[in-house]
Amino acid sequence: MDLLGVSFQEIGGADLNVQDVLPGTGIDVWGGDLLRVWGPVTAKYVSAYYFEETYSSDYKEEYGPGWATPGQVRLDFPIAAGQGFWLTTADATSVTIAGEVLQATDNKVSTLATKMDILCNTFPVDINVQDVKPVSGIDTWGGDLLRIWNPVTATYVSAYYFEETYSADYQEEYGAGWATPGQVRLDIPIASGQGFWLTTGTDAVVEFFAPAGIL
Repeated sequence: MDLLGVSFQEIGGADLNVQDVLPGTGIDVWGGDLLRVWGPVTAKYVSAYYFEETYSSDYKEEYGPGWATPGQVRLDFPIAAGQGFWLTTADATSVTIAGEVLQATDNKVSTLATKMDILCNTFPVDINVQDVKPVSGIDTWGGDLLRIWNPVTATYVSAYYFEETYSADYQEEYGAGWATPGQVRLDIPIASGQGFWLTTGTDAVVEFFAPAGIL
């Protein structure tokens, strides 16, 4: 299971679609691999399976390869920039997600109170956990939880936001940031296209800073 994310939009500004997740080598073209998009409002997943042949809901039209229901009915739902999803494959594979890079001002992502949200950096660059910057609604004393999945260890690394963070020996104060429950500041990379969970006690907004060269 890999936690991925979308860092692009359609040319012109619309959200990408599940069909814009383009499988590379290794994908099972007969429904053996599973893409799941979490809905924090419904607290359910929307599941999609990849098939070499997909059809309309009445099976009157064939659309060719794509993500579909188990019955090969082609799916059509958006995945917005900043939204993450799970991809589970039987074999090592790759996917390509292409589109238009967002404007530097389109870097904010919202979460819902007490809900689990899968987020992703809104720009296609590697970042650090400290580059996830709270805008509003974040508990500055450790009440909210950010979790980064490690597919190698099959465990999560957890981070809590504090107004004050410290070095491992507590000899130095670094100011606000993501840290352990004991307020030791964390330094965790988040790769481009990697998703992560954020659970907040209230409706919240976080932002990602645009890399140099993005307008």
